[in-house]
Amino acid sequence: MKKFILLFCLPFSVLNAQYVETFNNEHSIGFGFGNTIGVITNFISSTNNRAALFIDYKQRADSINSLRLNVICDLPFRENNITELNNCFISAGFEKRLLFINNEKINLYYGAEIYYKMNIKKGRLIPFSTLQYGFGIMGLCGIEYSINELFSFCSEIAIGTGLHQNNDGYVDPNTGRFLWNFKAVSPKNLSIGIRRHF
Repeated sequence: MKKFILLFCLPFSVLNAQYVETFNNEHSIGFGFGNTIGVITNFISSTNNRAALFIDYKQRADSINSLRLNVICDLPFRENNITELNNCFISAGFEKRLLFINNEKINLYYGAEIYYKMNIKKGRLIPFSTLQYGFGIMGLCGIEYSINELFSFCSEIAIGTGLHQNNDGYVDPNTGRFLWNFKAVSPKNLSIGIRRHF
């Protein structure tokens, strides 16, 4: 029995013993699914959340801090010869690495970003138009697990609030002004992706 346990644990001890330089690279690009929780709730309740994709870029400022740039957008859909890209978030900010876990294969971090949100429509008669804007700030936390020297799995949660144009109508019928409301947002809720470090 002891031999079986030792044989079973040997691959894990070798994996943990490997030293990797993944998170010491200066740049990284990640991509994947942005709103995993929103899609899962479609199976539990009667919501109609669309899957979202993200692509982001990080540059290390020093051994702990990194600068970030994100683009998150719902998958496009076409209706009445018009293609729509809803909930497009463009955000920029910083993140800080947490060092209390002494494992070079795991990177835990937290940070903040400012964002700009819009919906995009494109059709034959409408070459390109944007609407339903918003802007605000988000807090985030995430984890990365190194696969090898160049790639890592990544997952992240981002929650924030901002000022957004009203979804029900573009202008107030009495004053002709755009209607704005404070709204909570979470464009990355348990995102799942892969990151390339270079």
